[in-house]
Amino acid sequence: MSCLKAGVLELKGLMELLVRHAIVSFSCADVLRYFGKRVTKSGEVPDRFNRELKSNLKQYREGERVKFWLEGNSAKFHDKAYTESGNVRRAGETTNQNVPVFRAYRPKEGGPADDLQWRQMRQGIADLHRRAEVSQKVNNRLINALASVDDSRRLSELIAEIQQPIQRKQRRVRALQPFGQDRTLLEAVNHGEFPINGLRNRDLQAILYRQPAKSPCRLSICSSEQ
Repeated sequence: MSCLKAGVLELKGLMELLVRHAIVSFSCADVLRYFGKRVTKSGEVPDRFNRELKSNLKQYREGERVKFWLEGNSAKFHDKAYTESGNVRRAGETTNQNVPVFRAYRPKEGGPADDLQWRQMRQGIADLHRRAEVSQKVNNRLINALASVDDSRRLSELIAEIQQPIQRKQRRVRALQPFGQDRTLLEAVNHGEFPINGLRNRDLQAILYRQPAKSPCRLSICSSEQ
């Protein structure tokens, strides 16, 4: 199985988890928060709220789509297609149809330019910058909520790909063996000081070999062994 095909299958499995997480875990109060609206201190929908608020899951031939609505405005995530050559997925896509639900910090139409207050967002292009800002914040909140999904895969599943040999530039490259012969080297490379200062071959030699090389010949053997 190619790495690309394995990646597509992995994303399809992840999409199943994201859909289940969104439908089962996201409440009406969560949807309100995604759109930047207030909830009660206990995390519930305010009693005075009596407008449209809903969630929906649809399945298409190309994939699945989860969508949330607030008074005609929507936010969704979905996958579009899975093929041998790749996949298309969108996480966080907001559409504003009923923009007066949101606020823009602006002057009153026809009023003084310095009389700035939070007023209803306008449908035209005058508040387009604010509409883009609101939409991006909705996207960010939804993506952050999706990021909390539990993958629940075993370590052996996560590293299965690197334990398979590959072809690179018409040459066979052996698989890594993180629990076998490569374990000591990977533990050495993972030392905390290396991400800061980088590493050299001699740095690894000092970790991997207790006794320093007694001759240049032995030093070259140590290098080739790594």
